Amino acid sequence: NRRRPSFLCRRRRPPHCPATMRAAVRRWLALAAVLASAVDSLAIGMRASARPLSSRPPFAAPHPIRTSPAPKLRAQPSSAASSSSLVAQPSPGSWLRSARELFRMTRPHNLPMASGLVAVGVGGAHGFSGLLESPGTCAQLALVTVLVLLTTATSMMVNDYWDHALNVDSDDTHADRPLVSQTLQPPTVKAALKCMYAGHLALILLVSTPSLRLCIYFNTLATFLYSRVFKPLPGVKNLVCAAVIAMSVGTGAAVVSGGSVLAGIAAVWPLMLVVFAGTLHREVLMDVLDADGDAAAGIRTVPVLLGRRRALLAAAAPLLVAAAVLTLANPQRWAAVAPLGIMASAAAAAAAATDPLEGRGKLKHVSMLVELAPLGMLMSVLLAMGIGT
Repeated sequence: NRRRPSFLCRRRRPPHCPATMRAAVRRWLALAAVLASAVDSLAIGMRASARPLSSRPPFAAPHPIRTSPAPKLRAQPSSAASSSSLVAQPSPGSWLRSARELFRMTRPHNLPMASGLVAVGVGGAHGFSGLLESPGTCAQLALVTVLVLLTTATSMMVNDYWDHALNVDSDDTHADRPLVSQTLQPPTVKAALKCMYAGHLALILLVSTPSLRLCIYFNTLATFLYSRVFKPLPGVKNLVCAAVIAMSVGTGAAVVSGGSVLAGIAAVWPLMLVVFAGTLHREVLMDVLDADGDAAAGIRTVPVLLGRRRALLAAAAPLLVAAAVLTLANPQRWAAVAPLGIMASAAAAAAAATDPLEGRGKLKHVSMLVELAPLGMLMSVLLAMGIGT
């Protein structure tokens, strides 16, 4: 009777054994270190943003050329020097101004839509009737909604950051954006993104099931890689953006389906398909409005390759798919197709704005209309679910 090796007889450690608790403490200490580093970076970025542009030293060569030494004169302290040192220190007003501009970069008008899509997934899967009877499910739903909102906010900020870094945004295309107007500096945005992503990773650890955790993580990763990896690929960036937004419905359904992402998608796939098609339609319209800036920056979008008129015709196809899915999924509620007319009107406005003679001065208003067009999609989904009828 030979004795078996010890590693074959090793049993699984109980959750409250000292070794498991020490490993958990080490993980949380490492996460706390990441959060502390992110907060420190945010403070450095805030100080850089608070300093006026005129007081910043120009970039110097790494090895300056030495000239003949000048006689050293003892500098006398002056009131101007003391006042300039006071200007370099961030004031509470500058912190509030930077926080306000950072919040504006998140596109706040998109946040209610993101949380509404999570609620659509919950209602489409099992309804809201038995939700209050399960406090754990309510807590998980609130946690997932916060994570979806963080994903939405960081995706907008990362997109603006890289568009500014790659010279896609300019005074002619997006002069009102904080980085273009220089009300915010790139180090401040980068530091804020570090803090938001650190908080996002910390909250993901509290999600109940691994499949739901991975789903939220990969959605956030896709938005992070959007501007550098997917945006240069024609059509791929539109598909990725539409898939990430449609997964908000599946995420909400997965929470009330025991944390299973596959079960949640199986319960609400028609609604996800409608959201995917409507978002794809909206993304092509936004590319039509940004065609000049994308062409100048060398980004090959669908309107740049096909032309604006053909891109508008191509954008009509996803809208027809959404109308067909709504009609076939529940023929008794055919009126759910009617709110899609809001998106059709946004397409007509985008077509008018692209006219070189009649579209001058309309681009800013049409851009806002196109960004708010998914409200029609949300109303169609709610009517298809029987809400409001």
